[in-house]
Amino acid sequence: MSTAFIRAIPRLAARDVNRAVEYYETQLGFSASLHLEDYAILRRDAAEIHLGRAEVDPNANPIKCRVDVRGIAELYERCRALGIVHANDAPGREQESLEITRKYEVVAPGNPHALHMPTHIYTRLGDWNAVVQGNLRSAEAALKYPAGDHGEFVWDQFPHAIEYLVYAYLQKGADDEAAKQLQRLRATARLEPTFITAFHLASTQARFVLERRDWNAAVLIVPREPATLDWDRFAWPEAIALFARGLGAAHLGKIDEAKAIGARLGQLEAATRKALDRFEQGDIDGGLEILIDGAGGPGTWKNRSDSGVSWRCERSRGRRDRSP
Repeated sequence: MSTAFIRAIPRLAARDVNRAVEYYETQLGFSASLHLEDYAILRRDAAEIHLGRAEVDPNANPIKCRVDVRGIAELYERCRALGIVHANDAPGREQESLEITRKYEVVAPGNPHALHMPTHIYTRLGDWNAVVQGNLRSAEAALKYPAGDHGEFVWDQFPHAIEYLVYAYLQKGADDEAAKQLQRLRATARLEPTFITAFHLASTQARFVLERRDWNAAVLIVPREPATLDWDRFAWPEAIALFARGLGAAHLGKIDEAKAIGARLGQLEAATRKALDRFEQGDIDGGLEILIDGAGGPGTWKNRSDSGVSWRCERSRGRRDRSP
């Protein structure tokens, strides 16, 4: 298939996505096909505009453009040959350009995102000490830049760094250190009410119990906490917490509870599909289907002595044998 550029879609930065959406809808006649706290997709006739929450630093808000392409694989290989694609955060490419990766974190030593991004590569390399050091620095840096119009929130780059810390400590076998970071996140007040925050509040507690196969702790996970977040807008994060609880119930032989959770996961999947159009669905379909199948979705259970659990996962390099 030959490469073809189909259309270009501008991605604009907005200090307040909700107010921007209101303006586009009431004043310019656009309709929002997707409206989240930090991202929105607006359409009118053949026009489409994406709005993303502006970063605290105005210099970090360039106008971006999304391009729909046919024949993306061919285009990727062409761009990669020219050295204009940065895609080393992928299996088999993590060893490439390591000297550049290591320099990146010193270019902006006070920027939490710049401190965090190299740890994507270190995670693929299984360099857990580097992951820990990078994200400890990233978390501290994030706390120095409050989010919100009035600086009233803790920037969601903080929970993002904590997620990587919990994961890295677990791979090192430092469960106590992972627990400290988990509690640190849960105890932090005024977290920015975004998808990123909701995702990591759910993923850190799910990861902590599942990596350690602590099924008794898994069934105690309470989804949709803290109540300060509008969880009706964050179906995928809620599904992660429910999945961990459902898998715990399955391992403990609580089949009815696991099936009930599987039914709720189905509801969340339906809500998510309704919220996203066909193009965006591709990013979440597989993940939600895995969650539903793993935690008791239709046709999963056969009431065997092993609770009917079958599980498959790919292990990152250097990862210890502690996955469910």
